[in-house]
Amino acid sequence: MNRDKFENYETLAVMFNREYRHMSDAKRNLITMKEALEKGRFKRTKAYELINDGKIIAYKDGHTTLIDADSIEAYQASLPRIEPGTVKR
Repeated sequence: MNRDKFENYETLAVMFNREYRHMSDAKRNLITMKEALEKGRFKRTKAYELINDGKIIAYKDGHTTLIDADSIEAYQASLPRIEPGTVKR
């Protein structure tokens, strides 16, 4: 695509159905995959399953995968509570 066809980056972002935000406005609490595995108390395979399911948010910086720590907390908060008396032994 030729970028000259677009008046500005907002037009380009709308075309690709992405929300336009200035980089200075984005405040992300990004952590490494290793830190995310410790924080979430899950293994790497589960982390990628959660990313693919859209339950946690990840970004790529070259070869490094960075995880939004707030999305891990949101995922954990969304888990259902086990009601007393429903656990089978």
